[in-house]
Amino acid sequence: MKYLLLYIVTLRLLISVSFSQNKTIIDISKSGDCIHAKRIKPVNLFGPTNEPNGYGEILEFSNNPKNSQFYIEKEHNTVWYLLKNTEDAELTFDVIPLQKTDDYDFMLFLSKDSNSCEDIISKKIKPVRTNIARNDTNLQSKTGLSYSYNDEFISSGPGKQFSNPVLVKPGDWIYLFLDNVYENGKGHKIKFKYFKKYIINGKTVDETTNKPISANIFWENKEGEILTKTKSDSITGEYNMLVPVEYKSNDPQYILSFVGNSNYFFTDTLIHAKKLVEKKKMSFLGKLFKIIKGKNYKINNMNFGGDSDVILLSSQPSLEKLLRILKTNKNIKIRIEGHVNDPYNGNLNYDQNLSERRAKAVCNYLVNKGISIDRLQTIGYGNKFMLYPNPKSEYEMHLNRRVEIKILED
Repeated sequence: MKYLLLYIVTLRLLISVSFSQNKTIIDISKSGDCIHAKRIKPVNLFGPTNEPNGYGEILEFSNNPKNSQFYIEKEHNTVWYLLKNTEDAELTFDVIPLQKTDDYDFMLFLSKDSNSCEDIISKKIKPVRTNIARNDTNLQSKTGLSYSYNDEFISSGPGKQFSNPVLVKPGDWIYLFLDNVYENGKGHKIKFKYFKKYIINGKTVDETTNKPISANIFWENKEGEILTKTKSDSITGEYNMLVPVEYKSNDPQYILSFVGNSNYFFTDTLIHAKKLVEKKKMSFLGKLFKIIKGKNYKINNMNFGGDSDVILLSSQPSLEKLLRILKTNKNIKIRIEGHVNDPYNGNLNYDQNLSERRAKAVCNYLVNKGISIDRLQTIGYGNKFMLYPNPKSEYEMHLNRRVEIKILED
């Protein structure tokens, strides 16, 4: 038996070493200059790479003002990428350092020519997006383009980590320059995404009276990033917004949220954007519920790991909205009620325990954000009150595994 165990351990070690050795690291060591830019496709995820080491054979950028929004002061450890664009869309990307202490800056150039290095270096072609801000380790030192940020150019020093998306056209050549300020760094990954915009409109009303009310409307992705927002008219309650949807994604999902004033609970709805892409335009009625003692409010966008009480990042927008209500209405006391999806009536004791743990996870989040435990209660209902006892779709199962908030005192 001991020889068998020794054989199994040895085999596992050999497999582990084999996989680690076969892990593909993309070589960028010869792409430190524009004329040697590495040609890549804007795939969803590029990398990981080895580290950029030095500025290549030519010092292309130097002696620029320290506070320039458009150009780095000087090169450190650089790599150039060249991408041929084929889409009429908006482009975002994340530069993800493999070592969070690294500080990557970028400059992005657009040209109709794949031989534009001379014009870029001589500044005849200027960057269309830059971010030269100091890295933020709280964000894992990521940088790039994001809908959550409004600036096109960010200068050096403390500042926003992302710039806003850029519109690209078929035939554009995209030149992406990265510079890691620090030596002895690591490589990186780059995550590219294309977006197209579609129309969402509708009206926001008081659920009880059906009268129009003003509300803030948010379009958020499943990672909790606010992609765009607007406000409905204070008299008519009407709203109209262009929302970005990831292009060529199989079934992108987004959260449409309606947030009224402090007297109302928020409403969030999971949107499968496939229908929106097909129709180009959709309307949604935003019903807002007044905060009333004894009333229950569903939080549909509260997501947990499978059979787990770990709150997923996609729940962040809803958690923040709940936190805002509690901070604004300091007399409110609530009960957090957990529910699971189990139409087959499996292990009911497990269901009960899981729903309780999920409710407590939400409670712990609020306490860690400064809400007094005296204002919070928790309970789990297992699968007793499923909205869809015989769910026919993943969406119905998603609505079954929810969290509800009951107002105990207002």
